[in-house]
Amino acid sequence: QFQQLGGMKITSDPTAISRKTGEILLFARGEDNKLYVRQFWNGSWTVWFPWGGNVAGNPDAASWGGDRVDVFYRGADGAIYHMW
Repeated sequence: QFQQLGGMKITSDPTAISRKTGEILLFARGEDNKLYVRQFWNGSWTVWFPWGGNVAGNPDAASWGGDRVDVFYRGADGAIYHMW
């Protein structure tokens, strides 16, 4: 089953991770080139929240447990950035 999430136009491929059972964190670059996150929790999606940055490439995310989220992206200056 597919669900259209809407709420914001994204300008990158999305990436998603899960830190714990029942949760999904979805990351993407917005039209303003900032990193945004949206959370699925308790059966529903939140709105998109800005995380900042000046993203030029597709973000990628990982989690190594509990409340830890690491996001990597290519900045407008060509450097690699890490947010957590």
